[in-house]
Amino acid sequence: MRIVVDLDGTICELRQENQSYADVVPLEGAIEALHQLRMEGHSIIIHTARNMRTCGGNVGKVGANVGMVTYQWLERHAVPYDEIVFGKPYGDIYIDDLGYRYLNWDDTLDAIRERRE
Repeated sequence: MRIVVDLDGTICELRQENQSYADVVPLEGAIEALHQLRMEGHSIIIHTARNMRTCGGNVGKVGANVGMVTYQWLERHAVPYDEIVFGKPYGDIYIDDLGYRYLNWDDTLDAIRERRE
């Protein structure tokens, strides 16, 4: 399966005001869960809306502003992924027929395994 995972609030904590994206902390169990999914043969695509509102939806500006710090953070924390997509439109709510509401990584892994069967 190709599993698309949001970055902020799912893999790492949400950035606080006056905090750098370099300093956010991984959420408990996130990196281990992504490694498990990769070991099970899934592809991991990270999708992020970082700076989309700030940059007025300009993906080029987003990449210039937060691309490097994001790649460095993923490497520093050994986050496994196959692709990263900058440019998820900023929204207050996302409606999607394939969505899964993240609450914690144990339940998320169970839901993925159930959907796979």
